[in-house]
Amino acid sequence: MTDSAIEPSLVQPGMDVVGADGVPIGQVSDVREDRVLVGRQIHPAIAVPWPFIQYVSGDQVVLTVPSSRVDQMGWEVP
Repeated sequence: MTDSAIEPSLVQPGMDVVGADGVPIGQVSDVREDRVLVGRQIHPAIAVPWPFIQYVSGDQVVLTVPSSRVDQMGWEVP
């Protein structure tokens, strides 16, 4: 169960992930019970907890934080 209002079945691997500012971050690589794994081209992959998924629009997942803050959130995949 997630702590988010987003229905997990709406998020699928391959969907684009953008920050709250609309700037691209990466693509969904896996959907887990407690987080969404996001692969990125230049930066290490991240695991975004469900409460930070603001909404899903078409093939795009929008986060609650702007792209400039993503690397400061502590979401790195070990």
